[in-house]
Amino acid sequence: MVESTIVNELYICSCCNSPFNMTDKMPVVVPWGDTICDQCYTALDDPQNKEVLLCPQDGEEYPKPIKKIYNKKILTSLEEMHQVFEIVCSEHPSFPADLYCVQDKSYFCYRCLFLTHQQH
Repeated sequence: MVESTIVNELYICSCCNSPFNMTDKMPVVVPWGDTICDQCYTALDDPQNKEVLLCPQDGEEYPKPIKKIYNKKILTSLEEMHQVFEIVCSEHPSFPADLYCVQDKSYFCYRCLFLTHQQH
């Protein structure tokens, strides 16, 4: 059970708690050692400050990498998982379950975001 939780956390962005994917939430390695999604990295990347990134957990400054470094191990694993199965929404099976609810600990689609997960 603990091992399963650790494995699942490897595929979740440490900033927004959304699962990584192969499109807008690709896993990016940041200088403080975490892996965050591409969207969170973009939000942290202040165009006014070309030298440093601020860690959202403690506010410490880290040198900004010259280019984004994607976590190849997670990307490879995501590619393999995608080839084996595609996660679909349990409420709307014709839609992919691209979102993850931390409160319910479940994957869901964009329709469910507005229908069942809007309150939390």
